[in-house]
Amino acid sequence: MSSFRELGSVEDTAMDAANAKYSAVSRGYYVDKFIDYFVPDRIRQLPPMNLGYYVRTLSMYKAIEKFHQLHGDNIQVVILGCGYDTLFWRLRENGVCVKKWFDIDMPHVVSKKKEIVKNDVFQPLDNYCLFVCDLSNPENFKAVMSQHGFEDIPTIFVDECTLIYVEPKSVDEIIYFAGHLTSSAFISYGMIKPDDNFGKLMVKNFQSFGAPLKGIFNYPSIQSHKQRFQNGGFANVISMDLNETMRTVIIRAEYQRIMRIEMQDDPEELSFVLAHYVLAIAGSDSEMLNALK
Repeated sequence: MSSFRELGSVEDTAMDAANAKYSAVSRGYYVDKFIDYFVPDRIRQLPPMNLGYYVRTLSMYKAIEKFHQLHGDNIQVVILGCGYDTLFWRLRENGVCVKKWFDIDMPHVVSKKKEIVKNDVFQPLDNYCLFVCDLSNPENFKAVMSQHGFEDIPTIFVDECTLIYVEPKSVDEIIYFAGHLTSSAFISYGMIKPDDNFGKLMVKNFQSFGAPLKGIFNYPSIQSHKQRFQNGGFANVISMDLNETMRTVIIRAEYQRIMRIEMQDDPEELSFVLAHYVLAIAGSDSEMLNALK
């Protein structure tokens, strides 16, 4: 993750993620014609990382797609820490249209992304909002969202490895806000198991990069993530590690194709690493529990 150090802070992780997605796309895991615009310096990642990013990206895509199937175009999507992600354009290209899309992040990321999306390939942006928002301040979050036209209509919140860097109390308040809308869903991806040797190394590495994993000790397990969303007001919640996520989100024929792209040297080691990542899906609708299938 240490390839792109501009600020020595959490904001650097946005370019790390964009590069990792570009690496997975360049190897043939999935198609994304937009990611190329966001990654000026490319570093090929190792096979386990390419696979992991494919699984998490596919999960976010399918969750929003499912929410759209349930509620149609009159929905909102809130990306909590959008980085240089391209989901808005990839989904739109495949017919998933929404009333309002909110991409929010920290100042450096938002400034760079605003310049990039001026390119004609990203137009039009009529229903797309990109702005700075402080997720560590839930009241500010709600106020800023309201200023940009947020409504109490069906809304899906997406946390792709962002809220792990935010103080847990603030995250809990955001989840509570989301869980008490009339109709909502939440998909969240982050790290768990900080107490074994790999987990301790993971925590230490992120700390040294200026991006401490603030939420990992309060919510260190799969079950704790499920309980977190239940406590936040969601009636339907499922949580799983990335091994189970991979088995759920990738159909058998696709799995066989994926496994032929690159040799995963040690399946047991890969499984061990993937067990340190959790994906939780919560929703007002019970159908969201099948979002990855």
